[in-house]
Amino acid sequence: MGIYDIDVQKTLEDSFLLYAGYTIQFRAIPDVRDSLKYSARQLLYSQFKEKLIHPAEMKKAQVSVGNAMKEFYVHGDAPCYGTFIRMGKPFALRYPLEEVQGNFGTLIDPENHSSARYVEMRGSELCSELFTTINKDTIKEWRDNYDQTVQFPLVLPSVGFYNIVNGVAGIATGISTSVPQFNLRDVNNALITLLNNPNASFEELYCPVDFATGGIVINENEVKESLKNGYGKSIKIRAKIEYDEKKHQLIVTEMPYSVYTNVICEQLQKLLETEQTTGIDSFIDATGKTVNIKFTLTKKANPSKVIDWLYKNTSLQNHYSINMIMLDDGKTPKVFGWVQALREHLKHIKEVKRCEFEFDLEKAKARLHILDGYLIALANISEVVETIKKSSSTSVATARLIEQFGFTEIQVKAVLELKLQRLVNLEAIKIEKEKNELLNEIGRLENILANEKLLNYEIEKEITRVTKKFGDSRRTINLNLAFNENDEPIEKKVLMVYFSEKGTVQAHEMDQFSLQMRGGKGSKIKLREGDFIKETIQADNGSWALIFTNLGKVHTFYLNNLEIGVETHLQSILELDTDEEVIAILPYTKAKIYESVLIATTDGHLKKTLVEEYIGKTKKAMTAIKLREGDGIASVSFVSKGDELLIASKKGNCIRIDEDAVPTTGRQTMGVQGIKLDEDNTCLVAIPIRKETKEICSISTNGQIKRTPIGEFSKSNRATKGVKLHNLKEGEEIAAVAAVANEKEIMAISQTNAIRITLDQVPQSSRNTFGVSIMKDPHKITKIVLLNT
Repeated sequence: MGIYDIDVQKTLEDSFLLYAGYTIQFRAIPDVRDSLKYSARQLLYSQFKEKLIHPAEMKKAQVSVGNAMKEFYVHGDAPCYGTFIRMGKPFALRYPLEEVQGNFGTLIDPENHSSARYVEMRGSELCSELFTTINKDTIKEWRDNYDQTVQFPLVLPSVGFYNIVNGVAGIATGISTSVPQFNLRDVNNALITLLNNPNASFEELYCPVDFATGGIVINENEVKESLKNGYGKSIKIRAKIEYDEKKHQLIVTEMPYSVYTNVICEQLQKLLETEQTTGIDSFIDATGKTVNIKFTLTKKANPSKVIDWLYKNTSLQNHYSINMIMLDDGKTPKVFGWVQALREHLKHIKEVKRCEFEFDLEKAKARLHILDGYLIALANISEVVETIKKSSSTSVATARLIEQFGFTEIQVKAVLELKLQRLVNLEAIKIEKEKNELLNEIGRLENILANEKLLNYEIEKEITRVTKKFGDSRRTINLNLAFNENDEPIEKKVLMVYFSEKGTVQAHEMDQFSLQMRGGKGSKIKLREGDFIKETIQADNGSWALIFTNLGKVHTFYLNNLEIGVETHLQSILELDTDEEVIAILPYTKAKIYESVLIATTDGHLKKTLVEEYIGKTKKAMTAIKLREGDGIASVSFVSKGDELLIASKKGNCIRIDEDAVPTTGRQTMGVQGIKLDEDNTCLVAIPIRKETKEICSISTNGQIKRTPIGEFSKSNRATKGVKLHNLKEGEEIAAVAAVANEKEIMAISQTNAIRITLDQVPQSSRNTFGVSIMKDPHKITKIVLLNT
């Protein structure tokens, strides 16, 4: 061997660049066109090639691993199986590409999956959509496998299913990628929008992130900006935590993506060992198919404060970075903004569909050519048969048939391949019918290839088909939260919060309102002269509240920011316009257990909108409802699927309807007619009637209160006048209505006083009655509140 004089630094640099290029192109970075990494594409194609994709019979995972390694996969069997099994985990992929029978890991520990010999798998039904038309010469880029015996595609057709919905993360040499997950229905709708409007803006194409494990994104505006540019601030995502008031427990029901319950339990155990004041007495991980971590709180712990502490100190609040580096045309790494990524995918599927139609066109023309040959043969059947019989060989027969009848070689081959019996029995009518069908199909295909609009229409049909078949509801809630996360757990206090006519708010502890007998004076509420109570809620001091105003807006406010017993002007805590007044308020500590927010307007319209559209703890107001001229908000309540609704007017009539009679619409809509009203009447309230509702409690402005069995209110259609709810004396109106389930106490609030009594002091009576007096010398009752004691 000789000695060579080389530049070591240059050699290392060149070698490193070659290695870096390899890891970027062939390992860690996905292709923007189908959003698949190189190895994942190989593995899925191996299954497709071996017919191990739905609806084929499931086989041991070792079969998929063995087939992949036999022809394509260049690494070991452990990473091969690891890639396969991850594509089948419903908590790892938003839309799993593998169907797995056996243990694929858990939400407690995702890596605790069974060995390949115990697991059966196949490509999922949705996975098969990646390969649609691949056998029609739609992919032009193929690569030899490691021993140059077979080839595999460098990109998949992926028409109708853009795998960007599953997100991707990868670390190459010098660069990394991190693409979040999305909802298939959202992405496909965005693709259709872009297909029909190539100049569509980011706002028109924006899809909120939607992770497999749900959770709550708390910085949506920052995420939107990152998606727009392809990089930027990370996604801040929180677990969903619910509060069980009866057991005084917090329950984690959804996790931030890629965080698992064993991690949370380990973190919490270490924190509790430091004897920090957390408000948590004990915890247990009861996770199965769904997340279920239960935190039992200490007696005086405030649930909202404990939740904030958990978010601050554990991975129940986590981050997911956005760095959308993908391969441009399968070769060059590039940062793609959301719109650019959609455009590249759309460009790809247009090329795929064009190739598909060209393939079908050539196939149809080839078949037409054969049919023309059959027709020539039928027209000269005796001569053709005689010529074939007299020929000494196939080549002689071919030459004679071409010479005598004008066949082409392809036509002669097709005729000669027919059995004599079929040739004699061929029916010209059937051939002519098939020929006409082919001519129509050829015309259709040629029109599609010549007309961009027709091509786009065919693509839209395919995208829509996939959406209808595989689309599902969103799992992740996307919000913009802006509130103090540094508060420590505080002592829980149950508050009565009052909003006054002159725009002030004050909170008082429930303990100051002692039980009284019906007919008493009640407790005096200190207000400025001429002011009176307009709206009231009962909530704990850790609650957030939705505050609805006369302008159709909704504000959010953290009740713990109120000083107990101190009158505060709303203008100092909310960004209110000069003519904006509070009309209704809802605490949403438990909002997530309900499905929708129901708004009733004074002219009797009802609007139902999903709760998630209102839950955004921002200081800035959102539109709650689009109001008609002269209309206003009458009431707001939470409703769920399966509830019924009772809509009552101030003049004492009401109707009872099914909740689904009111369609679900967005925030900026007007709603539909709920109750029919006379000219001098207005709608007072719409309340949910749940399965546990036993009676309706109603009270007049003069303090006449009664309870009526729910059975006395029969169901009717929307937009009717209904039946009598409450008899009224001259000058009276209905002040408030509530649905009673298992509550034992009630508080009635007048303009100046509040009285707390037990419900059994209110006699039950029929609809056509006046009720009994609740308070001595009431100064116009404005509200009743059923107390959760």
